[in-house]
Amino acid sequence: MSSGLVAHQIAVSVSPAAAYSFCLFCLLYTPCLTTVATVKAESRSWGFMTFSLVFSLLYAWVIAFLFNQGALLLGFD
Repeated sequence: MSSGLVAHQIAVSVSPAAAYSFCLFCLLYTPCLTTVATVKAESRSWGFMTFSLVFSLLYAWVIAFLFNQGALLLGFD
């Protein structure tokens, strides 16, 4: 597949609201395994590391979900 065809397929199947929601999620979730390992090393706690990971993923999902639903309610497609 050429990159033009892939870009066209993505543009056809993903709405702007969904694309912005995905961008918000990627900006807010835990960025990499190194961050998780650093939190574990600094806190010396598996529980806090797990809480930090779950909280950041949940927070990112909720913000992206609210943005997407708000955009859809306002008529952005």
